[in-house]
Amino acid sequence: MSKELPKLCIVAGVPRSGSTFLYHFMGAHPEIFKPFRKETNYFLTNYQRGIGWYLSLFRDIQPEQIALDVSPSYFFDETTIQRIKAYPGEKRVIITVREPADYVLSWYKQQLTHYKNFMPFDQFIEGWTATRGDGTLYT
Repeated sequence: MSKELPKLCIVAGVPRSGSTFLYHFMGAHPEIFKPFRKETNYFLTNYQRGIGWYLSLFRDIQPEQIALDVSPSYFFDETTIQRIKAYPGEKRVIITVREPADYVLSWYKQQLTHYKNFMPFDQFIEGWTATRGDGTLYT
């Protein structure tokens, strides 16, 4: 990696809106460097680890490449916006969205795969709180 901060392309947005596809599709381009993991969540839950930790995820980047950070959860936290703005290097942000009814149904089905006795759908749409690290993301 060069001594300069890498240019960033950040993909944020609602979960279940194509971020995994974008991670693989964009990461296949030779001018994009994707880290070994999709959701770094540096600007949200890993910020306390410091910029050195974050940049280590891109240690093999070539000078002509753009660093890819696909972390949908950034979309839900205002502090994240300020942290991204404060990143001293060049950055671009892509926001992914999805039709709300399709998103809710897809999100619910995903939770069913993670939690054995997850709540009924009618309770879920009344309000459910998800967390990342120590923070509440959405209800």
